[in-house]
Formats: sequence, structure tokens, C-alpha cells
Amino acid sequence: MRLKLFFKFLCILLLIGCSSEEYSQAMRIYQQAKSTHQLAPLVASLKILARLEPQQYQAELKLAHTAQRLVLDANEHLQRKNYYQAYLSSHESYQTLFTVESSKIVKEAGIELQPILKAHLQMRSFYPNYSLLTDLLHYYRKAPAVNWNLAKVNALLEQLTSSSIGLTRVLNNIEKIEKGSLGALAAEVAQWQLAIEQQRQKNEGLKHELVRLALSQAADVLINLNQTLAAQSLTITSLFNRQKQKKAVAPFFKKAKKEYEDYQLLIENVALATSQETSGNYADWYQDWRQMESNILQPKALLTDYALQAESRAFELNMFANVSNLKQTNFNENTLNFNEFTKEFSLLNKLILKLGKEREPLS
Repeated sequence: MRLKLFFKFLCILLLIGCSSEEYSQAMRIYQQAKSTHQLAPLVASLKILARLEPQQYQAELKLAHTAQRLVLDANEHLQRKNYYQAYLSSHESYQTLFTVESSKIVKEAGIELQPILKAHLQMRSFYPNYSLLTDLLHYYRKAPAVNWNLAKVNALLEQLTSSSIGLTRVLNNIEKIEKGSLGALAAEVAQWQLAIEQQRQKNEGLKHELVRLALSQAADVLINLNQTLAAQSLTITSLFNRQKQKKAVAPFFKKAKKEYEDYQLLIENVALATSQETSGNYADWYQDWRQMESNILQPKALLTDYALQAESRAFELNMFANVSNLKQTNFNENTLNFNEFTKEFSLLNKLILKLGKEREPLS
């Protein structure tokens, strides 16, 4: 009986010794894995520790298992080049438990998704305050062009031109994104791309409307001057010989230039502000317009020919003067500012928020 108790006691001691050694070894691996953020050895050591001391380590093992499952899921998506799903899974793992494995996939997938963040940041910087712009446009639709504040008109047109150029860059960047790498996000990115293009077109519509409003009023003035100068030229040709006609008609042209100078300055400013270049060039349409101005106010033809050509000049100007068919550009309430515009794209917003927070580690 005593011998039997002895052997039983010995077995218990051996089991305690084995458990103690297993626990110590598992604890060493656990502590090292915690310090180096290695997921695989952490899970392996926690399995042992949770078996030996479940109350203390079971919850942590469950957390590590979740992080490991997400990393495996992320790695599977990464192999398929579905960078969006890989990023989401690895990011969730990263937030659950920071490990080298999750961090690596977050960076690798995140770098592939950086063009989305870049496009978002670019768009934010190029997106005008349409509430303010449309208020200004309502004023310009009613006010005589000579009463327009040139500085404000220039600023408005330059902002619209700059915004259009910027949104074109944004669209070019989005176009470069491999849509197959976006998984469930691809459809929303396509909608985002379409919405940005629509905003760019509305920019162009606002700009076109402002330019046409200015040109139409300038054209009305030129039409009247063209008619008056043609009549005066005919009178001069009937009263003076050719040698004296130029001198006789000069005061009439001088007066006409004076009447038109405010409009000429306005149109020149508009042409500069709507140029797609930044080197001080004029918009493409300005050269032809400038030629029409010159044909009326600085003619090179003989006065008899000048009078005869009045009808053809008026015909050209009438194309600008008529704004009855000019389409007015309007904006929806949800596109008046950048924040309202982006609310439409919930998946993108969540991704951009994550990418923005990890921008430094990813760069």
C-alpha cells in the first residue's frame, strides 16, 4: 500500500515537473513573440499557456486566433491581387493585434491603393465652393458686363479653369488604377470617376456661360458701333476724296474705341483667365474675337469696302450676341461643396480614412 502511494506521488511530481518545464518554455516563446510582434510563435505559445492557465490566457489566445485568421485571409486576397480586400483584412488584423505579418500586408496592399488617396486629396484641393460661385453667377446673369468687378471675375474664372485642370489630373490618376485590384470597391470607384467627370463638365459649363455672357454684351456694343461706323464711313466717302477720307473719319473711330474700351478690357481679361495654360496666354477663341474687334475698330480696308463689309461683320457678331439658347449650369445640393460630394461614396470614405491614418508608415 505504501509502495503504491509512493509511485502515485512520484508520477504527480513528474507531471508537475513536465508542466513546469513546458510552461517555462512556452512563456519564453510568448515573451519573445510579444516583443518582436511575431504572430505564429505567439499563437503557438498561447495555445500551451491557455491550456495550462486558461483563465489568464484564453482571452488573449482568442484575440490572437482572430488576428491570425484575418492575416491568412488577407494573404489569400493578396495572392489574388485583390489589394482592397487584402488591405481591409490586414488592417483589421493590425487593429486587433499589432504583428509583423499584418503590418507587412497593410503596407504592401496600402501602397497599391495610394492612388485613391492621392486622387482624393487632389480633388479636395481643386474642388470649388459652388455655393459661392453660383451666387456670383446669378449676379453676372443680370448685371451689365461693364459693371462687373474685373478682379472678382478673373478670380472666379481662374478658379474654374484651375479646378477643371485639376479634376482632369484626378481623373487621369483614377484611370491608372487597376480596377481588378479593387474587388467590391470597383463599382463605387467607377461611380466616383463618373461623378468627378460630371463636376469637371459643370466647371466648364459655368466658365462657358460666363464667357458667353461677357461676349454677348460686348457683341451688342460692337454691332451698334459697326452699324454707326459703316454709315459714317459712307458719308465721309461721299464728302471727301480718298486722300482726305482717313483723316476725316479718324474722330469717329476714336470715339468708337473709347465707347468700347471697357468691354475690350473685360474680354481680354476673360480670355486670359480662361486659358488652359499658365504662361500668360489667351484662350483659344480670343484670336478670332480680337480679329473681329480689329475689323470694326481698326480697319485696313478702304472706307468704301469697310461700309460694304458691315453686313458680314454683323453676321459674325450676331452669333455671339444671341444668348437665348445659352444653357444655364445648375448644381445639386449634394455637390455644392466637397464634403457633401464625398458623402455619396461610403466605402471610399472608409478606405480613405484608413489610408490617411497610415500614410506616414506606408510612404
